[in-house]
Amino acid sequence: MKQDRFQDLIGSIESASKLDIDLAAAALAGLRTALPEASSDLRPSVIDSTDAALDLVARTLPGWLITLDGNAGEPGHWSCTLRQSGVRDDDEVIGTGRAPTSALALVSALIRVSVARKMGYD
Repeated sequence: MKQDRFQDLIGSIESASKLDIDLAAAALAGLRTALPEASSDLRPSVIDSTDAALDLVARTLPGWLITLDGNAGEPGHWSCTLRQSGVRDDDEVIGTGRAPTSALALVSALIRVSVARKMGYD
């Protein structure tokens, strides 16, 4: 998957009003491409379970800081930031994601980090 395809996928995730079967399939396929080292661990639950998405981030980015914010009263207002450190402001790679569910916000941020790392940033 080329970088522009990842950007299209992230755009689809972040503009969605809810998770549907097509978006779930596309997000899972994108994760498999972005994270080939974790592809055997990728299950559909990663897309719809916050716990599963957090576990995936913890396994693929050990030691990274995860910030997850949302308004439980308003659907679709979840945001996630993945950073190498919570004490530095000069991280070379910061993954951000916004989505209708917390799991998808995590997935979006994780895809952004993975794409940046594939481009040589670390």
